[in-house]
Amino acid sequence: MNKIRLLILISILAVTCCGAGKLETPLPDALEQASALKGVRWLMGRDMPPGFELLPFRKIYRVIPDQDLADDLAEMIEKRERQARRVDTSIYIHGGKYLNWYNLRPVVAELLRRKCAGERYERDAEEVNKLLEMNWSRLFPERMILSQKLVAGYLLKELEVGRRDFYETTIARIRMGADILDKPSGYEYLFYLYALTHVVFTQSGYYDEYLDPSRFAFEISCFDKILKGFASSEVLHEREMDIVSEILICLKLLRQPSRPVTEMMRRKLMTFQNHDGSWGQGKETTSRRVHLTFVAAMALLDFAPVFRGGEIHCDMKDYR
Repeated sequence: MNKIRLLILISILAVTCCGAGKLETPLPDALEQASALKGVRWLMGRDMPPGFELLPFRKIYRVIPDQDLADDLAEMIEKRERQARRVDTSIYIHGGKYLNWYNLRPVVAELLRRKCAGERYERDAEEVNKLLEMNWSRLFPERMILSQKLVAGYLLKELEVGRRDFYETTIARIRMGADILDKPSGYEYLFYLYALTHVVFTQSGYYDEYLDPSRFAFEISCFDKILKGFASSEVLHEREMDIVSEILICLKLLRQPSRPVTEMMRRKLMTFQNHDGSWGQGKETTSRRVHLTFVAAMALLDFAPVFRGGEIHCDMKDYR
């Protein structure tokens, strides 16, 4: 066992045995930052699965305090953007292909990129709007996972298409569903936790700005309750590590001070990090492993006091 992991285990035992409030020797922040940066370097050195080629790196670039590493990320992102295959946005609204949000989302994302770049997008955006008007309930059925519905609402709001109140009503629906936190088990519970974190992510413009915590007292209270529940578990499975990481990120976006339960959960995350810097089982670069490594590294990383970059939809060249 290496020295860093031994220190982490000792600190967790101190919390467990002596009580979180009595811990007098917090884990040095340098160890957390070394763990986070090792995860970032692992991501930068891998060939990403589809859908992960750009977004994780754009998000890390926005928050990372190390300017040299930010410059390395910017260079990598620009290279990948030049190589990226552009999506054809001239959709046929009477066909069946785009009656599924997962097929329509890349079109919306490309139109947002064009809007940011000052390129023509309005005509194709109007066709998307017609498609939405004709097929709203089919694209966004009642059974659709709330976090996915929320992200859809955010993107459509950014493009100024679809129902104008879709995003806000989805947030309201999420805030009305907190009773599920009293039954902390099962996929429905986990899906609700992801919906909560995505309220914060989308409200921040995906790391565009810190948020006023007074507007998110509900989410902060929920996150505290959730973390206390996970803190009592000796083992965190991958899905649990993923959601704990997202919650820790949200608390940073909400400028919440560190407290014993968040310190304990960060230490737990560090004990599950692989020797190569990644999190998750296996050796393949799967989307699940990439996402877990991304959120775990972000949960441990100190954020810059002011975020860099422009809108998350933009190419690097449009805001550097």
